[in-house]
Amino acid sequence: MNQIISFCFAIDGFSITYSDSNREINSLSFDPLSTCNLFQHFSIIEGFDIDRNGEPVILYTDSYFHQPVTGWSFWCDFVKSYPFTGRHAELIAEAIEDHNYFR
Repeated sequence: MNQIISFCFAIDGFSITYSDSNREINSLSFDPLSTCNLFQHFSIIEGFDIDRNGEPVILYTDSYFHQPVTGWSFWCDFVKSYPFTGRHAELIAEAIEDHNYFR
């Protein structure tokens, strides 16, 4: 079982520090583009593109409406509005560890 020590989801990207089942400390950092790749891989976002300034533009679906609404959001707006929690970080750490285990 992984234990999250710290995580940060910000305009700079995503970083996480956790201890794995062997009690080893792991620290990972992702820039915004790598974070988008990671989030797309784990289905947190549906996809992304890059604008002419090199900023990710996130494709999302808001399922809170009766009929889901699909739209685009600039990276900085996405970071400010997405309700990223410790549970998200925990699931990502577990998936990374599972991937490393099978590799």
